Amino acid sequence: MRQLRQCDPPIGVYFEKENIDTLDASGELLLTILSALAQEESNSISKNISWSIQKRFQEGIAFGNPRSVYGYTDGETNKDWVIVEEQARVVRFIFDEFLLGKSSYKISNELNEKGIPSSKGTKWQSESVDFILRNEKYVGDCELQKTVTVDFLSHKTIPNNGEAPKFYVTDHHVPIINRAVWMRAQEILAHRKKNRTKKKDEKREKRVGKDVFDNLVCGKCGAPFYRRILQARATHFEDDRCLDACRSEMLAQGSSPDDYYERYYYTYPVWRCSSLKDTSPTNDGPFMGKADPDVAWHPIYIGEGDAKCPSHFVYETAVKQSFMEMLYAIKRDHEENGENAWIDSEFRMVYQKVQEHVAERDFSRKTELNEQILQLEEKMAQMQGRLKEAVERGRQKASPEIDTYERLVDDMRERLNEKMDERQQLSQEGQLLSEMKHNYDFFIRCLEAMPEINKAGMKLNVNGLDTDGSRLRDFGGKARSKILSDIRRGKRKMSADRVEQAPDFLEFEKGVYFAFIKEGIVDGNVITYTTNFGVKLTSTGNSRTLMAFIGFRRCNPNKTVEVLMDGWQVNGLCIRYHREKRKEKTAHTLMIRKRKAQERALLEQEA
Repeated sequence: MRQLRQCDPPIGVYFEKENIDTLDASGELLLTILSALAQEESNSISKNISWSIQKRFQEGIAFGNPRSVYGYTDGETNKDWVIVEEQARVVRFIFDEFLLGKSSYKISNELNEKGIPSSKGTKWQSESVDFILRNEKYVGDCELQKTVTVDFLSHKTIPNNGEAPKFYVTDHHVPIINRAVWMRAQEILAHRKKNRTKKKDEKREKRVGKDVFDNLVCGKCGAPFYRRILQARATHFEDDRCLDACRSEMLAQGSSPDDYYERYYYTYPVWRCSSLKDTSPTNDGPFMGKADPDVAWHPIYIGEGDAKCPSHFVYETAVKQSFMEMLYAIKRDHEENGENAWIDSEFRMVYQKVQEHVAERDFSRKTELNEQILQLEEKMAQMQGRLKEAVERGRQKASPEIDTYERLVDDMRERLNEKMDERQQLSQEGQLLSEMKHNYDFFIRCLEAMPEINKAGMKLNVNGLDTDGSRLRDFGGKARSKILSDIRRGKRKMSADRVEQAPDFLEFEKGVYFAFIKEGIVDGNVITYTTNFGVKLTSTGNSRTLMAFIGFRRCNPNKTVEVLMDGWQVNGLCIRYHREKRKEKTAHTLMIRKRKAQERALLEQEA
């Protein structure tokens, strides 16, 4: 108004209802007073509306448009939440893949590859996937007052970080995601967030799902297993680092390759009982003159059969292959026999037992708790009435009863809260059956999705199901006569028919293990797995060594097939090379070198 009045000529505004002219001397004063009154009235209305909204929140009445949430739409009234099944399948896919260990970035890429649009019709981003994973509405709950209005004039809202109370309504509408799946997803998200926010000087915890066999337990003493890296010689391996490859170059520089000796090493992981952790001696490895404290020289130094625990270590490769062979056995039995399969019969038996136990416990204990809670509420109401009377008497004269009644009321309130917490826990136990059923159905879906064709397009051969070991090793890993040495010497060959009949080196389904296996008890060759749907699974063949998988075929990323002929090929880790200058030659050393040279010459003649 002042800017308009300062114009040349001055511009005035006349308010007919209030009879105010801004060009008049008293007009500005009246306008200021009326503006202050209007602002105060607006503030009062804003507070009243906020109070009414909070009262509705306290009563569990939620505001919101179901159509704004991906996977939902409104029904006959805006209060009805109706699931859009096509979008709900996408939401379930996101949660299932996340529980299998995939990141939100990878999930968004898979959705884009399938041509599934986001809620806005655009491509999926990792942020959109994270938002769905954190949104409590997919489990049927509503968190109210996530934002607060800081200015009633501009209506600016900010995230509610303690400025006002929040309200959480459970089972508000029909859920898309099972509560067990939701809780597990939140645990993983919280764990990853905790690691991201670690300071530089703080030690990060292991990422969930990094070492899936962290839940292995010794069947002899009950101690947990831990992972250890060992090393072994990579025999029959050569590359451009070896002495023969750089012989001419070394001679040109005035040094002789015969003055050095070389070795190739590869590392491989094993799992062993933690009660033997401090019993094995260490031996420094010659990696470029530096010792590797995490590498032991040979499994014989692990302390197997020690007095502390008679258990033996297991190769991680053997545990993975045995687990996959077990899954394929369950899968094919289920496909062949349907509801009469072993896994189905076992689950029905376990489910029935849990159902009877929960029903009996719920009926008896819940009835007792309800009676106790009702009695405590009546007694506490009486005590609160007596406390109020004592307070009234205390206003006239000092009353020692006030402290006594306050202590009694506090004690009853504490006991009442304990009983209500126990009743809530019983209600959560009642959800155990639905969680078991959901986990089992998810497990069967994962089995059905396991491929029967390898990456090279060949029919998958599972050891123990389609084949009884390889041409070079039997099912237990024992060598078949001298076939391997004959192949290395060129006396025999692995024909295309032999390769087609070879068992596949199965790709480990890390997500399946992480999603369903709660614990594994290792007892020699056998591991018994406890699942989150109640059935115990047993795998055999866990005591096999790396050499037991010689003769297996493995598909490379370029869809080519290679037959595993040595331990370093089975493990698939990089090869370490070590070269060291020889000490002064002795007669014994010269004799050994001469014999090896004769053996090499003989092999070349036979080839």
